[in-house]
Amino acid sequence: MDGSAYQNYIDPGLTGWADAYYGANLGPLTEVKRKWDPDDAFHFAQSIPL
Repeated sequence: MDGSAYQNYIDPGLTGWADAYYGANLGPLTEVKRKWDPDDAFHFAQSIPL
């Protein structure tokens, strides 16, 4: 099951998790995160990176 993920399930062993979780939305979501959460307050192990 390479490159896929279950919705609402964090898999710490998943490689390429950012693309698997967020897909084509990763770029726009990263921009929103930089604007509205520049201090990374809403952070967890596999959250949208800054």
